[in-house]
Amino acid sequence: LESTVSEYMSFVQKVTEGDLSNRLEFASNGLVVNEADDLYVLGWNLNVMVESLAEMAMQVREARDMDDVTNGTALIAPGDRHMVLVKNGSRFQVRIKDGPRVHFQRPSVDVLFQSVAANSGPNAVGVILTGMGSDGARGLLSMRSSGAYTIAQDEKSCVIFGMPKEAIEIGGVDDVLPLLKIAEAVIKKISSSRN
Repeated sequence: LESTVSEYMSFVQKVTEGDLSNRLEFASNGLVVNEADDLYVLGWNLNVMVESLAEMAMQVREARDMDDVTNGTALIAPGDRHMVLVKNGSRFQVRIKDGPRVHFQRPSVDVLFQSVAANSGPNAVGVILTGMGSDGARGLLSMRSSGAYTIAQDEKSCVIFGMPKEAIEIGGVDDVLPLLKIAEAVIKKISSSRN
């Protein structure tokens, strides 16, 4: 998982610095990665094409309804559909749903994060990165309230500080970190929770 998180954060850095700007569409989206019994969720406002994400070592693909959340796989919410996390026995799965736009977004980070708070609680880590608006802030607060560890990208390393700023202002964030320190904090949290 350490290399998965590091590769993902490196990719996000390239995206936010504009290295991959020709491959971006602006929308809400999320990434879910399962490692053993721990669940990690990253929310951001860039709907990066699956082909771009697939350059990483882990399998990255658009989620399908009832997909299991499995080790080494990142599931991206399909365009114009919400993705939610559910617990099915001992497994986590995602459901793909229609529904109204939330903060003018579908998929919405808030919808994903609120489902993670309800179904995974303290077994999750939530990260909100650069983005316009407030989508994800209330969901991150729900995650934190349910015992999850939460991180927001700091203003200096953000292209647009809207989403992280809102999450910070409403008390949804445990730590505010520069982009390049987020992977390290996630890995540290994962390691400490396993001991």
